Amino acid sequence: ANKNLVVYYFKLNGKGTYFIKDLMTNKVIFESEAYTSNAPIVGLHVIDHEHYLLIEDMENNGQRAMVLNGAAEQWKKIKAFKGKAFQYPTQDYTQKISAGLRSELRFAENKNIVSIYGPSFLKKYEIKFDEKSQTISYKEYRVNDSGFRQVNAEWKNNCFEIDDYYIGEHLNDEPMPYPG
Repeated sequence: ANKNLVVYYFKLNGKGTYFIKDLMTNKVIFESEAYTSNAPIVGLHVIDHEHYLLIEDMENNGQRAMVLNGAAEQWKKIKAFKGKAFQYPTQDYTQKISAGLRSELRFAENKNIVSIYGPSFLKKYEIKFDEKSQTISYKEYRVNDSGFRQVNAEWKNNCFEIDDYYIGEHLNDEPMPYPG
């Protein structure tokens, strides 16, 4: 499905919202809360003729990915991820549970990790999608020769089988000490 889409983002009373609009029909096809103060969408990818993968920036909290069913005029977020997930709502990314089907994949960071390692370092590890192979991936940080382990999941039976990941599992996430 070749669509011309545009994304609008605004913040009102401290809450961000974005809209995806189809330029051909001039209609808003998807709306979601945004968890960042800048452009929330990192990528919007075609999975197949009716599914799209949306990767969203959540600022210091990392990223989330969701699958949107685009078969109807109004796109819907669907449960398309299987595997271990963070318990919601939480900022404690050390606890994961077997969640069955869920609507989001999370790649979690926190302010300490972002301030210590910097956004450009973290970008190498965050969620990616390859449209040719229909594979979603992220990299787990590893202290070895390559510096990472690639975690992949292929789109099968309208689902990706992949766990949420907190990069602090393998990186120091302690607050920076204050001088003095």
